[in-house]
Amino acid sequence: MPRTLREFCPQLQVNLGAEKQLDPADAAGFFGRRMERTRVTHSEAETAAFAREFARCLKPGAAVALYGNLGAGKTTLSRELCRALGFDGGVSSPTYTIVHEYPNEPPIFHIDLYRLSSGSDLEEAGLSRCLSGSAVTLIEWPERLQNLLGITHKVTLKILSETAREITVEEHDPATP
Repeated sequence: MPRTLREFCPQLQVNLGAEKQLDPADAAGFFGRRMERTRVTHSEAETAAFAREFARCLKPGAAVALYGNLGAGKTTLSRELCRALGFDGGVSSPTYTIVHEYPNEPPIFHIDLYRLSSGSDLEEAGLSRCLSGSAVTLIEWPERLQNLLGITHKVTLKILSETAREITVEEHDPATP
C-alpha cells in the first residue's frame, strides 16, 4: 500500500511540499484519506510545469474538481493539463457551452458549472457521460454540484498575488459524495 503521494504516483517529480506519511492504521487504501499536496507557482510557466507532472497521475476515468475564485487560474490549469495529456488544440473556458470535449487519447471533457444553479448534479445536467471510465474530466466550479460522486482529485487554486498561486491537490474517493 502506498504511504505517500510520490509512492502512489512515482512519476511525480515536482516537489509538492514535504511528504506526509500515511497513518498505517488506515487500511482502507490510498483513496478515502485526505492526502494533500500544496505547491506555490509564481508564473504561468511554473503552473504549466506543475500541470505536466500532475497529468502523469491522471489515468482514463480520472475526474478532477477545480476549485478557486474567479481569476484563480482554473482554466489556465485546465489548458495546461490538456496540453500535458497530449491535446494540442485550443482550450478555453466552456462557461457558456458548459462542456467542451477535446478529441484526444484519452478523451478529455472540460466542464464549467459556473452557470448551473447550486445543488445540480451531472446526471440532471446531462453530463454524467463525461465521467466515463475512458475519459479524463476536468470540472470547474464543482461546488455547484450536489455531490462529488466520481471525483478522483480535488484541486484548489488560491490567489496569493497577481502572478502567484497556491495549488493544493487532494486525492478523493470517487465513491464518496
